[in-house]
Amino acid sequence: MSGNKINLNQVEAIYQSMASSQYLNEMDLVALKEGVKSSQPIKHICIDGMWKENFLELVRSEVEENKEWAGEKQFYGSRHKLWQDDRSKLPTNVNHLFSYLNEHLVLSIIEFLFGENGLIPDPYLEGGGIHSTCENGFLKLHTVLK
Repeated sequence: MSGNKINLNQVEAIYQSMASSQYLNEMDLVALKEGVKSSQPIKHICIDGMWKENFLELVRSEVEENKEWAGEKQFYGSRHKLWQDDRSKLPTNVNHLFSYLNEHLVLSIIEFLFGENGLIPDPYLEGGGIHSTCENGFLKLHTVLK
């Protein structure tokens, strides 16, 4: 699919899947796609209300209360930053969120909004997982250089 053309069959299939989602709220994908097209300086989007609030609250509280961290980063770009990327040690709803982010529906939404094809899931959380910066912690600004 071209990044500028809207495939109505694709949109309808996504809407049908969103309607039965236990985690996602329904969204106006066409309007969101227009927002992506006009975003500057790079394509991006912020979607308020995308997730069902009760599910997001469960995830937030699990991260906040998590006691099982794999380690703490201490280097020039990060101090007092806890992390956990072992799926077997993540809290239940956090694991549900990461699994859901790797499902066809979420990847289809991203592909549609950004005009991309062939996104692949990352079930292994390469560079991901949950992170928490403790009191007096520091996280240096991340930059991408071209």
